[in-house]
Amino acid sequence: MSEADIQHTIGVIDRYVRGQCHPGTFMEAVLCNNLKEAFKWADENNRRYMFDIVNYCYNSIPVECWGSKEKFEAWFDPEQHVELKKRLKEGADGPRY
Repeated sequence: MSEADIQHTIGVIDRYVRGQCHPGTFMEAVLCNNLKEAFKWADENNRRYMFDIVNYCYNSIPVECWGSKEKFEAWFDPEQHVELKKRLKEGADGPRY
């Protein structure tokens, strides 16, 4: 993946983690741990670098916001993980989580 491609994808993930946006169909599938749907919705670059994308999630974002549909949906619930979300929005945990 080119530097621009990976930075765009990481930006989408980071904005989702900070509660700023829905990440789109492809990233929703990745974050819900739905391999079949992730490959179905991935463009050519994301398909080619799926390992790198999942590796970034595994190593860089809170486990509370990804890994299942339930965790993905709970991340949008304003009553869930309030303190963690507050720290992330404030940037208290630095550029990586």
